[in-house]
Amino acid sequence: MDARKFFTDLNDSYIFMERYMNSGSPSGFTEVNKTSEETNPFTGKSQFPIFYFDDSDLESYILGEELPEFWSNKHNFAHPDSVLSRILNMSNRILRNSEFEVSPTSGGRTMFVWNRYPSGYLKLTYDVSRIGRVDRQLSKKHCLASCESSQTLKRVFDKGGFPNTMSMQLEPSAKVTMLPVGNDIYEWGVIFREKTPYPYIKKKVQLIPGFSLFYEKDNEIKNPLIIQFIRLGGYDPLVYLRRILTIIVDCYWNIVLNCGFHIECHGQNCLFEVDENYNIVRMVVKDMDSVDKDIPLAEFLGLNTNWESYPQCCFDRSLYFYDIRASYMYDFKLGEYLISPIINVVAKEYNLDVKQIQRYVRDYVNSIYTYRLPPNYFPPDGFWYYCDNTERKPGTRRTYYPHPNPNYR
Repeated sequence: MDARKFFTDLNDSYIFMERYMNSGSPSGFTEVNKTSEETNPFTGKSQFPIFYFDDSDLESYILGEELPEFWSNKHNFAHPDSVLSRILNMSNRILRNSEFEVSPTSGGRTMFVWNRYPSGYLKLTYDVSRIGRVDRQLSKKHCLASCESSQTLKRVFDKGGFPNTMSMQLEPSAKVTMLPVGNDIYEWGVIFREKTPYPYIKKKVQLIPGFSLFYEKDNEIKNPLIIQFIRLGGYDPLVYLRRILTIIVDCYWNIVLNCGFHIECHGQNCLFEVDENYNIVRMVVKDMDSVDKDIPLAEFLGLNTNWESYPQCCFDRSLYFYDIRASYMYDFKLGEYLISPIINVVAKEYNLDVKQIQRYVRDYVNSIYTYRLPPNYFPPDGFWYYCDNTERKPGTRRTYYPHPNPNYR
């Protein structure tokens, strides 16, 4: 993609990047489990109708804002692949085409909704199979967690507690239908996510998925986007790189210290806003239902530890991998899926010293953030931890592997 064409149509450009310029989505690019060929973000149609089913005879909940533009007390939404859903079949639901035209994003079950206000996405329950390595049900607890995490971050923004290089896509509302399946109830949730990052700004910007910044697999892409930005803006490569790295770690650590949250900041869940001068102005976080709430950390920082969504995404010392969780999220998810690829592609192009850039990040983080953490926040052995990109059977524990010398702390 030629970055000079970004601002012709902001939505078309963004959806193209989500679907075809993906060089780092942990689950979106897996070949283990994916959606059908017709709906797959990489092979499917550009647009298609989302499905709905009648739930007027069932118990249902609208969580957060009412959002009448999307929700009603008569229906809920379903992925087109859900024509094969055993759950919907057993609960006697009939799927029909809705009036909503959608396009899939990289994760497969989150759909951009065209020509609707407020502009945004519907994140769907997907029960036909796994997508990637995990199950994709959105239960009531998942949806509550989404709304609570979104509201928590918004309150900090509203109080001026975050730097102006940070933003988020709000998830202000969700709907959950209680489907009868034999003697059980299956909670079928759908989450609405706003497209426009919050706090809202008037400046014209283009959203860039994190993984698209360093995408270079396609022969038609002569230069990764971040290289194009540096060239088109006439920027000093090292200065530009240091600025985006500072934006990234400021965003991550401000959320940790102001909320007691671990945001899953890999290339799929982080976006960036670029202005018409090709300057990256803000980092955008999304996917609020997957935000981890670190209860011991929140207690240490004097933050809220009471969550209606408990125990969904709430972690304490009883968790078998609690001692390495912070390292896994920061050193591995953020470090290896976002920071390292950005550094590597710019360093390669401009012959920069990778070790020196890593030292810059490490020194910056340690001078501003890590000394404010509890002493046992990171693994006491001094290692950083990662896991293999493999699928696990439900109920089995993931294996984490130690690696010496953390790069970014």
